[in-house]
Amino acid sequence: MIARYSYKKKILKIYLNAELNGLLLFDEFQFIQGVSLYSYCQSGYRI
Repeated sequence: MIARYSYKKKILKIYLNAELNGLLLFDEFQFIQGVSLYSYCQSGYRI
C-alpha cells in the first residue's frame, strides 16, 4: 500500500511539474481528476 501511495505521489509530481512547465497535454477535466486524486491521497484514503 505504501509503495502504491508513493507511486501515485511520484506520478502527481511529474504531472504538476509538467503543468508548471507548460507541457501538460491533458485537458481541464483530467486536471480536475488529478487534483481530486491528490486530495484523496492527502486525506489518507486508499484509491
